[in-house]
Formats: sequence, structure tokens, C-alpha cells
Amino acid sequence: MGRFLRIAWRNVWPNGRRTVIAIAAMSLALTLIIVFDGMMGGMTGVMYANTVRHSGGHVLVHALGYREKANQLPLYPIPEAHAAAAVEVAMAQPGVTAAAKRIQTAGLFSSREGSGAGRAYLRDPAT
Repeated sequence: MGRFLRIAWRNVWPNGRRTVIAIAAMSLALTLIIVFDGMMGGMTGVMYANTVRHSGGHVLVHALGYREKANQLPLYPIPEAHAAAAVEVAMAQPGVTAAAKRIQTAGLFSSREGSGAGRAYLRDPAT
């Protein structure tokens, strides 16, 4: 093994400038990979945090059949008594720090620059 390392070492340095350029290029590439991997990891973490924050929290409790009906917008309102009871039941659970009524709707948002589809999650500020 030592003989192969000596042969390799002798073959690397006859053209020293080319060797230094290759080492510098590999070092720059490795540095950029590490930096961009860190940036992508940070952006992914922020995306997950924003999704959790904007979609209502870490845990969402829905009635049976809600998912099927949620995509059939607009949603029809449920009686206030049922919504208040659901919030009270959620708050009675150990470890729950906050619960609120919310609605979900979709629509077309427009401005001078253009328009696009969007979905809105609205929370009742009174709860």
C-alpha cells in the first residue's frame, strides 16, 4: 500500500499548478454543497413550521366525513352550539393549550398584477 501512495504522490506534483487548481475547485464545490444543504434544511424547517402554524396547529380534530366534504366548497355552517361544544371538549383534554373555531374557504384573489386561486383558513378571534 505504501508503494502505491508514493507513486500516486509523485504523479500528482509534476504539474503543481494544475493540482492546486483542482484542489481549489473541489474545495469550493464542497463548501458550496455544505452551504446550500444547510440553506435547504433551514427552508424546509421553516416551511413545515409555517404549514403547522397556518393550518391550525399540530393536531386537528375533524368530524367523520369532514375530509370528503371539505373539498366541496363552500362549506355550510354548523350550528353554534355544536362548534362551542367541540371547542369545550378539546380544551378539556390534558395537554391541550388552545382550541378555536375556524372556517376554511377558497376563492380567486386578484390584483393589478394578476389573479390566482387561494385557500383561506379563518379563526374566530373570540375563542
